[in-house]
Amino acid sequence: MTSFGDVAAIESDGELPLLVFLHGIQGTKELFLPILKEPFVRKHATLAIDFLGFGESSVSHDFDYSISSFACAVEEILHPRASAVVLIGHSLGGMVATRLLESGL
Repeated sequence: MTSFGDVAAIESDGELPLLVFLHGIQGTKELFLPILKEPFVRKHATLAIDFLGFGESSVSHDFDYSISSFACAVEEILHPRASAVVLIGHSLGGMVATRLLESGL
């Protein structure tokens, strides 16, 4: 849940750093299911999210669906655990990851 709406996620516990998977413009969190099953990934805490308006996440008419807004929503999700995070983004997800890094995450 974010202040922008409900964000669907696939989450697992494990070692830090938390691996955060951010999908592309035509994707969803399910894009990362094969990767999440890999042994070197399974030992880590993981989080694969559907951006707002994608997959199983909610659609909001008050959300502008910009890269900056996606980054703000992801930052809200990560804030309590942002001390050890690795961002892994595909396409749009890569741009959101870059924006998060620019903002100091």
